[in-house]
Amino acid sequence: MNEIAKNVEEKEKDCPVCEMQEILVGVAVANVSCSTIKDEEKRGECMQWATGIDPTKMSAMQIMEEAYDRAGLNGLAVFPKMHNAMIRSVIIKKVGDKLRNNMPITKNEEEIYKKYTKEQEKEGI
Repeated sequence: MNEIAKNVEEKEKDCPVCEMQEILVGVAVANVSCSTIKDEEKRGECMQWATGIDPTKMSAMQIMEEAYDRAGLNGLAVFPKMHNAMIRSVIIKKVGDKLRNNMPITKNEEEIYKKYTKEQEKEGI
């Protein structure tokens, strides 16, 4: 067993809430990964598997490994890109709403808002 898998396994034993959070992320990754499969039949089979995942029978690592086996690297890679874009959009919207309504924001919100809006400007969004 590699060192990362060993650390994840040890962490799961120590923190049941952490384990469930990781499983929930794994299920989301599996569903998004399966949706990237081009072949309609294989995508359908993968989606059926992903929607039927029993979190009491698979660890987060097992789910992710199975998603990789079914959808490959590109399937896994789409999730963090999508997640980051969505988080960025939510932060820009919510902090922007606060600023427009003259509501106070934290220093952290201000820094992240400025960072994300600058990134959008660079991307021409």
